[in-house]
Amino acid sequence: MIGPDGVKVPDQQAQTGIGAKKVSDLIGETFALAVKGTTVTATGDVHNIAEAWEEFSTSDNTGHFAVIILPAILKGQKITLEGRTKGARTVKVDDDLMLVQRIENLTEVKKLTIKKDGELVMAVDFSGITEEE
Repeated sequence: MIGPDGVKVPDQQAQTGIGAKKVSDLIGETFALAVKGTTVTATGDVHNIAEAWEEFSTSDNTGHFAVIILPAILKGQKITLEGRTKGARTVKVDDDLMLVQRIENLTEVKKLTIKKDGELVMAVDFSGITEEE
């Protein structure tokens, strides 16, 4: 079983790989992850991106974006993201292991479930974050 071991918060100065945005543009220094079993709980500040971030999306490109580093074992793997308002989405994990999620694209419970081959890897609970204005 693949679990959340190794999931972490990226360095504030790291580039997101999407346009010119850095991690510090998206999340505050208080952003943290706590792991218990397969649940990852996110807390801390998530900044508001008020100007269109067109490199991220042509439509859903403003709002609050969280960024995490996925476990290294997922590098190059296809994972399914569930809990999104637009339905599940399958993506390939890039070499940098960085996952950027727009908070407004999550359902009311603000939980993103990550699966590989139909099996739960982790559930990231964003309900404890502070969305800055």
